[in-house]
Amino acid sequence: MFKEIIVSALSALKANKIRSLLTTLGIIIGVFAVISLVSLVSGLKKDIKDQILGLGGDVLTISPGNIEEGGFGGGGGMGAMMKSFGMEDVRAIKEAKIPEVKEVNYQYETYARIEYGEKSYNTFTLGCEPALFKIFDNKILIGRLFDSKEDQSGGRVTVLGKGMAAKIFGSADRALDKEIKVEGKSFKIIGILDETDMNFGPVDVNDVVYIPAESAKKYLELSRISEIHLKLISDQDILTAKRKVEKVLKESRGMNDFTVLTPDSMTSLIDDIMGMLTTALAGISAISLLVGGIGIMNIMLVSVTERTKEIGIRKALGATDANILTQFLAEAVVLCILGGFLGLGLSALLSFILNQFTEVPSHIEPATILLAIAFSASVGLIFGTAPALKAAKKDPIEALRYE
Repeated sequence: MFKEIIVSALSALKANKIRSLLTTLGIIIGVFAVISLVSLVSGLKKDIKDQILGLGGDVLTISPGNIEEGGFGGGGGMGAMMKSFGMEDVRAIKEAKIPEVKEVNYQYETYARIEYGEKSYNTFTLGCEPALFKIFDNKILIGRLFDSKEDQSGGRVTVLGKGMAAKIFGSADRALDKEIKVEGKSFKIIGILDETDMNFGPVDVNDVVYIPAESAKKYLELSRISEIHLKLISDQDILTAKRKVEKVLKESRGMNDFTVLTPDSMTSLIDDIMGMLTTALAGISAISLLVGGIGIMNIMLVSVTERTKEIGIRKALGATDANILTQFLAEAVVLCILGGFLGLGLSALLSFILNQFTEVPSHIEPATILLAIAFSASVGLIFGTAPALKAAKKDPIEALRYE
């Protein structure tokens, strides 16, 4: 019985191919929009989480603002964010000599103007201690890293990511011992970092310029420490170290206006943020599905009028109101499901193109596919009900008289 209904529905739709295709356009566009937007967010979320997990489970990141009390800024908004950390906080952590902590790094962050000859770039610049390279396991490709002596004296030396070296000099091996200007101040290139596939949002780590922390403070006039990173002896000590660091900073700052993030808490935060973004985007793009549903209902109402005599013949041959209702409802649902699969196919094609030919991550999750198809079927069921009821209520005698 079910098979016969589906075959009959497909035959009715096949009889009006162009109209059926045009009718499904709203559904196709709606499903395409929903799946494409959600897959882009899912791809971005997966990419960021992979980057975080790639740092290892033995790194703590201390950021300004208390997330649990209203997000970064701890209820103080940008004021708390701008407050950031001071050297007294870094000294407090180092002087506490927490046994689980192996390395401590603080860093200044800015977008600086990098110049060499007539070339000029604005790129992400980090003022950091040498410990940063150990914490994130950065590998040197050419030359060397700056040392503690150069950091403490504010040496005008710099280490470039391989990507930035290639942009400025054409290739990394031409960059060593050259001098570039960072915000108008000359810095000698002493090393080039090996290439990495790590990226954080818009920041490509291969394009980062690294200078000693004291040099950033002295020559770039940076005074706000944006983050503090801790490398632990073992990832088994992460919760113990987190509690001890929180205690030290609370005593140092006199308030709980910071967040100590573990890899797990960072991925959880990403899940929360991306979850809200996904819901918002899916809700907005789902409006096109509703518009498509209205189109389905309109065409099905026209179809009922055109097929009045057919309805009369069916009823005369013994079809019940329930049979007619089911038939027209099945046509609406099948029409929407077909549109859903076509929209899914376009989304899969877009996702393939983005992943193969661009750096924009796109990841279609099975749950998203099932949800989109289920929603398409629901649209057909909801908006096909009124036309199906109208068809079922047709009087067979009047229907047969219809011209």
